[in-house]
Amino acid sequence: MSEITTMSMALKSKEFRYNAIVNERKQNRNQRAKQVDYIADQLVKRYNAPNSRAFFCKCAWQLSESMIWSIVGCSEKPNIKSPIKYFVASCHAHMS
Repeated sequence: MSEITTMSMALKSKEFRYNAIVNERKQNRNQRAKQVDYIADQLVKRYNAPNSRAFFCKCAWQLSESMIWSIVGCSEKPNIKSPIKYFVASCHAHMS
């Protein structure tokens, strides 16, 4: 094979790998976005706070799902007067 054909094949192979990586990242991002929407919807239902959905999405992007549900569990203890205030304050503390 000539040197030009070998270089052309190498470039096509590299381009294919790049496209595969980009597609995988887009797919992962779409999956994560669906997960974030699901978590935010669950929090809106639980706290009956549709105006706080943007904040819930921010929490879902930045905190792990287990951390979010752990905070939710703590916010529902009987000695907590305002569960949503507790949730918001705890999320702010964990995100900063």
